[in-house]
Amino acid sequence: MTSFDTTFRKNKYRMIFGPFTGVDHHKRCAIFSVGLIINESKESFAWLFNKFLDAMRGRHQVCLITDKDEGIEEGIELAWKDKVQHRYCIWHILKKLPEKVGPSICKETEFLKEINSCVWGEDVEQHEFEERWTTIVESHGLSKNEWLKEKYGIRQMWIPAYFCDLFLGDRGFKKAPSEYLVSRSSKLATCQPIFSSDGQLLADCRAMDERVIVGTSVADDSGNSGIGQKKDKSAEIGNRLGRSVPSEIKVLPPRQCKNKGLRKRLISQREKAGEVSKKPLRRCKVCGEMANHDSRNCDKRTTDN
Repeated sequence: MTSFDTTFRKNKYRMIFGPFTGVDHHKRCAIFSVGLIINESKESFAWLFNKFLDAMRGRHQVCLITDKDEGIEEGIELAWKDKVQHRYCIWHILKKLPEKVGPSICKETEFLKEINSCVWGEDVEQHEFEERWTTIVESHGLSKNEWLKEKYGIRQMWIPAYFCDLFLGDRGFKKAPSEYLVSRSSKLATCQPIFSSDGQLLADCRAMDERVIVGTSVADDSGNSGIGQKKDKSAEIGNRLGRSVPSEIKVLPPRQCKNKGLRKRLISQREKAGEVSKKPLRRCKVCGEMANHDSRNCDKRTTDN
């Protein structure tokens, strides 16, 4: 699922800035790509969508959520026809709600709270949404509102109850069943049964428990089993590298190993100019002006020579 928003027009060239934003596995926003277009025509949007597809290595998005705009819809139809599911942004639609129905209804009644619970309900079915929407609109006397009629007519494009079959990240995901969870610290993490999405057992890997490392409990000639003892791998590493560990190390650390206070840092030209400006002015015998230089480094004397 990717969100595409073109409500940004901030640069001095008045170009349209459109970021493609999604959600990562930590439920944080991640910007996949951004683009600048000169206008909001269908050709410009189609070009931007094709460039975004190239950046994604030809992999189409499952669903693209945008604002309701004719240019964007025609651009999607031109570039990604029948390959991407297009839906409208709920936030953009509900943001216009107080303006379309009147601020008095939103402030003095529970209309906003009721409509938000109806739209954003995770467990609301399609028939339940239609019943609740009709009840809320009629109870507040908004049955003849043309804007609400239009949004209800395109409810399949922005109400979550009508596209539950689309994969939109972890929307509605609360807790994974225990059969899908395996302790990360377990050495036998791959030895658990594998289930499908509908709960059917695909493979029982518990037989892998029989894979025991041979020789871990076999005692050596001295009677030590080797369990709990640290194994020296220097000989094995030496065989792989073709070198052995030297018996005598001739490289010694330096006698003096201090790097603090031995050298002054370099002073920038800005700091030098600041120090010169703090010095009192004196009269130059060559040019006769009150300045920070004297007769030895006067610019007039240098040009005359």
